[in-house]
Amino acid sequence: MKKFILCGKINNPGTYNIDENRSLIDIFTKLAGGLWNNGRLSMVQIGGPFGEIVLLKDIENPLSDYTKNIDTDTILFLNDLTCPVDYARFCVRYLIKELRTTNETIEEIEEIIEKISNGTSKRILELDILKELLEEKTVIPAERKMKKTVLFLLNNFREIFEEHITEKKCHPGVCHRLASAQCVNACPAEVNIPGYVAYMAEDDMDTAYAVMRQANPLSYVCGMICARPCEERCRRGELEQSVGVRALKYFASTLALKENKIKEDKLESNGKKIAIIGSGPAGLSASYFLSRSGYNVTIYEAEKTAGGVPAIMIPEYRINNEAINREIKLIENLGVKIKTGVKVGEDIKLGEIRKANDATILATGLMTGVKVGPDKEYIVSAVDILKEIKLQGKRNFPKKVTVIGGGDVAMDAARSIMRCGSDVTVVSLEEYDGMPASHEEKHGAAEEGINFLNGYTINEYLEEKDSLKKIELKKCISTMDSQYRFSPKFDEEKTIKIYSELVVMAIGQRADYSYLDCDIEIGSDTWISFDKNTYKTTAEDVYVAGDMGGYSKIAISAIAEAKKVAISIDKALGGQGIYVGDEIEIPEKQLDLTTWNIPKQEEKETESTYRCKNFENIKVVYTREEALREATRCMRCDRNSKQ
Repeated sequence: MKKFILCGKINNPGTYNIDENRSLIDIFTKLAGGLWNNGRLSMVQIGGPFGEIVLLKDIENPLSDYTKNIDTDTILFLNDLTCPVDYARFCVRYLIKELRTTNETIEEIEEIIEKISNGTSKRILELDILKELLEEKTVIPAERKMKKTVLFLLNNFREIFEEHITEKKCHPGVCHRLASAQCVNACPAEVNIPGYVAYMAEDDMDTAYAVMRQANPLSYVCGMICARPCEERCRRGELEQSVGVRALKYFASTLALKENKIKEDKLESNGKKIAIIGSGPAGLSASYFLSRSGYNVTIYEAEKTAGGVPAIMIPEYRINNEAINREIKLIENLGVKIKTGVKVGEDIKLGEIRKANDATILATGLMTGVKVGPDKEYIVSAVDILKEIKLQGKRNFPKKVTVIGGGDVAMDAARSIMRCGSDVTVVSLEEYDGMPASHEEKHGAAEEGINFLNGYTINEYLEEKDSLKKIELKKCISTMDSQYRFSPKFDEEKTIKIYSELVVMAIGQRADYSYLDCDIEIGSDTWISFDKNTYKTTAEDVYVAGDMGGYSKIAISAIAEAKKVAISIDKALGGQGIYVGDEIEIPEKQLDLTTWNIPKQEEKETESTYRCKNFENIKVVYTREEALREATRCMRCDRNSKQ
């Protein structure tokens, strides 16, 4: 047994007597108590700044593997908001500033890392130069340890180092010169959030909406359904409560669209034609950016309604199609043609579309629900149920319904079926706090009377006369392994039975590849093969965007990808760059100390006892006074970040 100090953003920091044969994962879970707010571990450093770094793939190893040559008895647990570039920068500066050790090589290492960190590095080649410097032999112990640590970071996180150079992007937002503000950095589409909030504080909603649209043409849609990653990284939220970014977006968009004064210019036609398969957030956004940039765009949509998942799956109480159509109309005003009710592969072949266009974008999403179990009528997919309710209205369900799954689709299905008059139970592998569904969706479902059985999954279907009467559930002990890979474990002996006449599967979705041409390859991971930088598939003229690429999980991510695809196509076709209108100057009004006195204007919903009986919109838009107050709470950290 030996004393070690456990530190980092863990729930139980402190000094512990630890058997060195104990595994790091055991120390992390049982002694450190995991990370704050169920955060994700990224790596562990043992023995101070130049100690041993342990990656997740090795976290089941014993502590003794890393304690032979350490300087201090500390174990630092680092979360996924740790930037390897910034950590390398810290190591070099620690050597120079604190240990007073420097020479020409160290200074050259510092210069290169500093340039990568602040966005002035322009060549990937500098990483090779850096590696050579780090591999140089030295007789100075401290320099040798620093080089070993930084080289480890470079070798294991090279993609992140490259991203800092090529995309000028630091995803955790730690390298502050690469992020105008934490909220902007967290937004996949990099919407200028402080910019439009500043215009809202000045009561200029039209300009606020114009700022949003330069990065997100579906701002009104996102004002209703966005998962708001921006609010999770709000600086004010680190001190008290985050600024209500989504609610502000909803208010400004509602007002701007209501007045119907939005007119957007575009470049003259360049004669190039683009086809887009699918009219969801990715397809619509790509059409917007390309059309404004002078391309002639046609969208093919299999459904009779344009809009993708928001239009045909997300329940009416969260977003109605009248709302979606307002922003679709603005896109059509730019000249985009949307052909609904045209199923590619049946009504028209993809090859035919490709021949008539200079480039084609595949953006058909993940519209097929995954089901497991016997082929019985009492097992259905949440995707099919949500689509049926959204497009056809209420329907009759059995009295007792079970929804399997823990994500937002499961919550949507459960809350929709409950509104149709059924008693609904959600069964999820995860415990309530660990469910992937957003907090507001879980909380809203619980408020409306949805039952939760957490930590279980289906073991057996129990029939009577070919009809389902009960299901047997078995206990789930854990869902993830030490590297956060899905790997559920069960206690086969611990089972319970519940009444159920219908089981709704919300356990995942997959893409339909049936319409693809043979030169578009599917990878071994069952996703379309494409270049991660250009989004080009194995077919020269075909690109992929949105969910079917396997990366977008939320609407704003699909919108962000759509812009990148548009940029890639524009480059490939010899364009002059994507056009989103003239730059909008952001107000620089000075803040004052009274900003701290303004309380959070909470985003409101209708009362649960009323809303659970109908499909009316549950969101209550801010009043103008509330919107102005909330906008004034923004601390405008964007004005300091890059100074």
